[in-house]
Amino acid sequence: MIIYNTSLVFTVIPMVVYSNADTSKTQIIAEIKGKSGVYRWINNDNGKSYIGSSVNLSARLYRYYSLAHITVKSKHSLICKSLVKYGYSRFSFEILEYCKYDEVLVREQYYLDLLKPEYNILSVAGSPKGYLHTEEAKLKMRGQRTLTLEHLIKIKQHILKINTKRAIPI
Repeated sequence: MIIYNTSLVFTVIPMVVYSNADTSKTQIIAEIKGKSGVYRWINNDNGKSYIGSSVNLSARLYRYYSLAHITVKSKHSLICKSLVKYGYSRFSFEILEYCKYDEVLVREQYYLDLLKPEYNILSVAGSPKGYLHTEEAKLKMRGQRTLTLEHLIKIKQHILKINTKRAIPI
């Protein structure tokens, strides 16, 4: 819900607010199980926020609470870096809106455009548009791949199998 006032400043009223993401972890996961929607992390110290969406909110939140995920797989994510730096107790977690699974990206984009969250790297929901790869990642992508003879044989067999299935019988 959005409330406008006379000075054209708006306030978003979330559906659910958990003021301490650390102590509310179990409650959050239980209450969002099986639901899809748009969520927001807010740093209680500096007011910076992150907006995301998921068709399975509880599974997404499990990733945020996984140390392996936020320190290894998502180590370049600003929100994950901040969760590690400040700790979960310094963050609020909000459900901005529950919605159908096929509407989550549209609704996320709405909130991204409206609130302009500081921790979001990408400005387009569900798209890598705007992401800049690190120099290390670019070098890995450019690097020459060395394949073993065994691996090349498996690739060739797989391609032959696919082509055989697509062949038109005479």
